[in-house]
Amino acid sequence: MFADPTVLPIVGAVFLLAGFVKGVTGMGLPTTSLTLLTIVFGMKDALQLMLIPSILTNFWQAAIGGYFIETLKRFWLFFIIGIACIIFATGFLAGDDITIFTLLLSATLIVYAAYGLISRSPTISPETGRIAAPFVGGITGILTGLTGSTVVPAVPYFQALGMNRDMLIQTMGIWFSISLVSLGTGLQRVGMLDQQMMVLSATGCIPAFGGMMIGQALRKRMSDRIFKQVFFWMLAIMGIYIAWRAIGI
Repeated sequence: MFADPTVLPIVGAVFLLAGFVKGVTGMGLPTTSLTLLTIVFGMKDALQLMLIPSILTNFWQAAIGGYFIETLKRFWLFFIIGIACIIFATGFLAGDDITIFTLLLSATLIVYAAYGLISRSPTISPETGRIAAPFVGGITGILTGLTGSTVVPAVPYFQALGMNRDMLIQTMGIWFSISLVSLGTGLQRVGMLDQQMMVLSATGCIPAFGGMMIGQALRKRMSDRIFKQVFFWMLAIMGIYIAWRAIGI
């Protein structure tokens, strides 16, 4: 892959854009980079390439906010079951043909986009949230292990709990960090982490952080609602395109 002179610029451009999305919205770097990299390189390479920038950019989000210990105490069962399911599910990616999982990624992106375009989010009580936690963690873990997407149904679940903005952002940062490290562990376990791919993934860190800085600087000048609508519509379109290409229409 390194022999192709277009690879580095493409990876840099993907993470610059993904970082910009995260800078404006506070989330979306793993999803954006995974989607674009899957379109360009295929899902197996995309899963590896998105890892290092996605993990590093979410570490800071996990560390700040003042709710780290409280989040771990509240969602420990969600996290543990999610980790176990991710590592288990990645074993299914070891086969040569992962078309079904590419289609599953496409469906996950479309569902997430549809949810993002709904103006009103549902709410659930803390008690219902505690009961649902292991089930949501398990489902999200399975989907993460099979597709690399960490958002469904975890993000709608966290948003429905009515946490304040700082705790919500930190909770999602902790989950994204944990889930992506677990995904990398699972991929390593089944022999799907290539050293050259990891080096190439690391080159995406500078443009990712650069994109975040640009997005944060422009956030106040942009309509958050309109930007998110455009983002989710583009995500839905790219999800449809991934499915279209996977089935060879």
